[in-house]
Amino acid sequence: MTIEPEIVPYMIEDEKAKVDLLQAANGGKAVASQKTTVQQLGWVDDYEAEYEQILNEETASAYQNLTEPTV
Repeated sequence: MTIEPEIVPYMIEDEKAKVDLLQAANGGKAVASQKTTVQQLGWVDDYEAEYEQILNEETASAYQNLTEPTV
């Protein structure tokens, strides 16, 4: 009986490099919406609610910056 090894090369996909390339080709503009990136990340079950929470936090932060006194 002859045994021959079968080697299957494995390459780790560099998603950051891919996104950087797409963004450069797109003139530096976003290649996906913020909502899509929250969904693709997969850290939460309800990405719609998470996206709404992000928007609420950004709105609250912007309002707080407007109401703070300046020196």
